[in-house]
Amino acid sequence: DMLSNDRVQQAAMSDEAPVLVRPLRKDVESVGTARVLATQCPPVGDNDVRLRIEKTIVPSDLLLNPSADAIEQPVLEVVAEVLSVGSAVTDLSAGDRVCGFVPADLASHMVCDRSKLFVTVISPNADALALVTTMGVQVRIQRAIDALDLAAGDTALIDAAESGVAAAEAFIRLGLKVAVLVDINSDEASELAARFEVYSRCPEGVF
Repeated sequence: DMLSNDRVQQAAMSDEAPVLVRPLRKDVESVGTARVLATQCPPVGDNDVRLRIEKTIVPSDLLLNPSADAIEQPVLEVVAEVLSVGSAVTDLSAGDRVCGFVPADLASHMVCDRSKLFVTVISPNADALALVTTMGVQVRIQRAIDALDLAAGDTALIDAAESGVAAAEAFIRLGLKVAVLVDINSDEASELAARFEVYSRCPEGVF
């Protein structure tokens, strides 16, 4: 485990011990310093929802994705608890556990207009880590299905990468047939063959 390595120093970020944020884009000279600051949440308006963020994933896309500059409001995948709602919010209630996409304000608590929260109520027992780490993949899968105009009975050819297997599961739920490209001599091939039609990534005689 990398985090148990003696060379890794565990430290909580605080205002006394800030974390320097290094620029990752070539055209950026400096990003600045990240600090943990205590601040008051704004009051909850009629159309607002107050959330306590339970789980999210590292927001590296905000630094690594060149298109982020062109996005008016980046979002993050979260699992959160609804703490309170405004009088005009009827589909969420205090105590609900939700997952989905919220504006990326990088805080432990947030107050946001309901129209800017793309969330749904989930079970109290749902695995938060599993949800936040696969949510983005599932959205991209659905966008691909919509863009390709796939219908029940069609066959999708995918690669056996982790995101590809996730796509295969989604395709099958929608009634699509799935063919998976895989290293035919690998242990993975026999496991996937139990669920999907498999083809070799590199058929004999190609090279």
